[in-house]
Amino acid sequence: MEKLRTSLVYLNARRYGLSEAESHRCALNWVKHFPTLFSQDVADQVYRAARISTTNFPTTSRHGILYVTAHFSAYTLVTIALARHFNKPIYIVVGTPPVEFEQAIVNSVARAGATAIIIRSDFSLLKNIRRAIDAGALVVSLIDVPWTRLKIPERELASFDFGVGKIQAIKSIFQLADRLDLQTNLVLCEPVADGFNIVNYGELNQQECFERLNTAVRRNPDHFERFCELHNYFQGGNSSNELVTFRLDEHRYCLRGRDFKSWKLSKSLSSAIESKLAESSDQVQASVLIRDEIKKITNFDHDTVIYI
Repeated sequence: MEKLRTSLVYLNARRYGLSEAESHRCALNWVKHFPTLFSQDVADQVYRAARISTTNFPTTSRHGILYVTAHFSAYTLVTIALARHFNKPIYIVVGTPPVEFEQAIVNSVARAGATAIIIRSDFSLLKNIRRAIDAGALVVSLIDVPWTRLKIPERELASFDFGVGKIQAIKSIFQLADRLDLQTNLVLCEPVADGFNIVNYGELNQQECFERLNTAVRRNPDHFERFCELHNYFQGGNSSNELVTFRLDEHRYCLRGRDFKSWKLSKSLSSAIESKLAESSDQVQASVLIRDEIKKITNFDHDTVIYI
């Protein structure tokens, strides 16, 4: 799975608009972050170990605020920071993830010295958010990817500039805020040299939120968790005629940038490729074998083979 994720991150970074070198660096760093920054189970450990600072946070929280954040640079740290800064319980609006996942978030926030409560997206969503706001608690939600992750259901979608393409997102959380007469305040957890800065960008609409998110991702692309699946809800962007290849056990696999289609190469071909890789430090002959094989299967030529 690690090599597959690395390959997906690379191709999505290319589609987003990063250069080959930037995308390769992004993919390798993303995988290093995966066990910590993108894991709910250890968010409290990350929070305690890193230097955490806050920017543009008022002393007290105002009534009628719906805090929104994104899958960027350990968004769970945003939840912890909000709850600790204002010394209030925080309600986390989610879709319908597994109960174990919800519990992992709640437990991790608790170990960091704060209280989190889950609000699921069901028929009582509006009532539960209104009740939490009226009780003076904090409420936070994500803006960029629904909990269905790999496939956005049939909902009303919006598209926003993201890199050199467009990212799709559902409108519901902002429509909900309008119905409840709540201001949406964007908060992002941004990496700095020795830790993280939790930045409150204040009241922003959905378009403005994605403009800020895009800027943050361009500065630190390897801190954007959803690069591993961006292709599922991304439009346009840089076209890629690259093949990414990686080895698992006795076989080589290829993943095509044009449409993210993958192939498992035969054991004999994989062995031949490994022999060429051992013989040639520039990977030229191995790349020729891979391109020729994929051309037989697809009738397409590919410009470059990228090794993960």
